[in-house]
Amino acid sequence: MEQAKWDFQIEHPVHENGAWRIGYTLVPPAGAAEERIAVDERFPSAQIAIEEATRLAQIHVADLNGDTAAFEKPTEDEVPFGKNPRF
Repeated sequence: MEQAKWDFQIEHPVHENGAWRIGYTLVPPAGAAEERIAVDERFPSAQIAIEEATRLAQIHVADLNGDTAAFEKPTEDEVPFGKNPRF
């Protein structure tokens, strides 16, 4: 039986005072509360904010799952802010 794993969901970037901020939410396997993580940095564009938050979230989730971060591109089902967004 495969053990349930942590996952993440990237928030929409927020434009504020000429810079972009972003965060992500850690989604637990089951029964635990989600945890929001704010990326404490400002970025020059929304795309850079999304890329950095995704990289950090992948590292964080891999650590929680006891794995190594793979840095895979999103699948068709996980397209940024799509119907079933992971990103």
